Amino acid sequence: ILIFLIILRLRYKDIRVLCHSGFHSVNKIHNPIWLIADFIKIKIIFDIRDRFLENRILKNRMYVTCIPDLTSENIKYIPLPINFSRPGSCENNNSPENEKTICWIGEVSNEKRIKTAISIFYEVRKLNENYRLKIIGPNILGKDFCLELSNYQGVEYMGALSNSDTRTILANSNLLLFTSVVEGMPRTILEALETEVNFIADKNLKSIRICIPD
Repeated sequence: ILIFLIILRLRYKDIRVLCHSGFHSVNKIHNPIWLIADFIKIKIIFDIRDRFLENRILKNRMYVTCIPDLTSENIKYIPLPINFSRPGSCENNNSPENEKTICWIGEVSNEKRIKTAISIFYEVRKLNENYRLKIIGPNILGKDFCLELSNYQGVEYMGALSNSDTRTILANSNLLLFTSVVEGMPRTILEALETEVNFIADKNLKSIRICIPD
């Protein structure tokens, strides 16, 4: 990261670097990376969404968020660039006749509650056996998860796909199932909204509850 910042500074005069909230582990005032960035006059902006509590915000840093009530002197509000007037559709003409696809995208891990997703899918499948579940993302659970999936009908693990392939599958799905509850503003949900695919998620996620209308 440090070498990258120095190269940027040598090439450009005015630099602003937007960092994903996953960089919070190095978001410390004493970290040499950010101290050097300050010294060579690179402006670091953290995309916090709603992930941080106020007591983690540093006064000498700049932050952006999609949550209006987090706005302060150094936390700037940026609205979601989504047209909410376009309703999503559970009817997808690109699916084979009588087949309906539920898509789950994310890190295949217990933290993202992948097994909860499978349980929810099977409740839906009891009502309509034409539904299929496609799981996309890196498998953190390992071979045991793949072996376990062999016992389920209608569930397909697609692996970790490219962004374009993931977007294509999502756009051709009838529904996005989002089970994680440890999130800021999930980009997967924004992509579902942009592609006009309905989604199911936990409304306890603050960013969803505040930013996305019912």
